[in-house]
Amino acid sequence: MELKKDGTPKKKPGRKKVEPVTTETNGSMVELPIDDIREISVTSRKRVSLANPEFDPFTKYKTNPNMYYRALNNRASNITKREAEGYKVIPEAKYGDLVLGCMPKEIRKERETYVAEKTLQQKKATSEQFKEDAAKGGLKTFEEK
Repeated sequence: MELKKDGTPKKKPGRKKVEPVTTETNGSMVELPIDDIREISVTSRKRVSLANPEFDPFTKYKTNPNMYYRALNNRASNITKREAEGYKVIPEAKYGDLVLGCMPKEIRKERETYVAEKTLQQKKATSEQFKEDAAKGGLKTFEEK
């Protein structure tokens, strides 16, 4: 190692000090030499979602305002399950492993009501079972209101 007259090590020509500053370039992270650091602006990306018509590949198939549309996984077991729930598959509306399904909004509303009632019944049954088990064990229970 070469030393300067004052005893400090000489810097090798062409080497730049690298700071631990990173930036995303073409999907990969790179360290920037301190001389190459520029002002970097960060912008939020739009969330890619089928709920956003800008990104939804099925928008052109969603023509009936009285229908509820949903992207379904194209596996046979999933399609069978969704058809039993009332969805009708739109076979020409495919995107990757998804296919578009639809059902009348009235049926969807009825189904949501049914599922909400069933969930409430299950919660009540679980709570009652817990109270019974606690009472058998001699424990007191309480409910927050």
